[in-house]
Amino acid sequence: MQIHSVEYKINTAIQNILTDMKSFGDVDIEAKPCEIILRRKKTKQAQIMVPAVQSRSIENTKLMINQTIHANGNYIVGCCMLPDGRMVFTYYSKLAVKVFSYKGLIDFEVMMPCNPFDIVYISQDNTLAVTSGGSDKHCIAIIDVEKKQIKKTITLDLCNYGITMKDSRLIYCGDDKGIRMINPYDESISEIVEDKMPHYCYTAAFGNHIYHSNVLTNVVTCYDQQGKPQWTFHNESVLKNPRGIDLDNDGNVYVMGTNSNNVVVIFPDGQRHREVLTASDGLVSPFSLCYNNSKKQLLVVNYSDVDHLYNFI
Repeated sequence: MQIHSVEYKINTAIQNILTDMKSFGDVDIEAKPCEIILRRKKTKQAQIMVPAVQSRSIENTKLMINQTIHANGNYIVGCCMLPDGRMVFTYYSKLAVKVFSYKGLIDFEVMMPCNPFDIVYISQDNTLAVTSGGSDKHCIAIIDVEKKQIKKTITLDLCNYGITMKDSRLIYCGDDKGIRMINPYDESISEIVEDKMPHYCYTAAFGNHIYHSNVLTNVVTCYDQQGKPQWTFHNESVLKNPRGIDLDNDGNVYVMGTNSNNVVVIFPDGQRHREVLTASDGLVSPFSLCYNNSKKQLLVVNYSDVDHLYNFI
């Protein structure tokens, strides 16, 4: 086993340098920006998972007539649109529901056991639900669109008017019982708004809210699912006798004014509004309307004969 040692022997020439030199130099510190960019992985993931989506504004939107349909009848009080573009109307006095093609030609007709009032499309089984209005026979009739006939009739204990669809449940105005929800399959009923509803009122649903037009008080009300009022819109200088009501995917509420001959859009906050159609656009005592979100079209039903389909531009 060997032992190694390190020994330093100084060069005598260096001794003169150490004597003559006072320092070896100066040390300076310089700050420069780093070329490496640091990102938090969590922040990057959040930006990917939750992209910013801007809703469509109704502020500058214009409506133009796409088509005029001669429905050949009076007292047309309800309407809806099918996914393929066909239009459906209820003929209250004729006890009939008629389906028209996109070109405005009659496709088929179903005679009803009551005075059909409002109507809504049920996408789950390709059917139509029709209320009986003030008929002696209180019911909701379910029409099979493919077979072009009544599939079943749900008997109710009171008059029923406006109807809409939400989460496979039907919501309707139940006269003295207020706004109700019914399962069209097992026919179970639950109360939403326990209040007397005037005749010829309509209802709509969007998200977690239910909307109701009151033809007597000229008020449009937004409720939550428990029936608690969230906001009310009341402006008789703009909207008189509100009836037909529907919504777009941005939460804008389209309301038909029968006596004011117009369509008013109430913004989601329930305070701001805009008049988008008037008598100059062909509205004469309009009763009902239907908004088609996929096609950006608004179907407007006059009290008699002439109905209009408007495009948004």
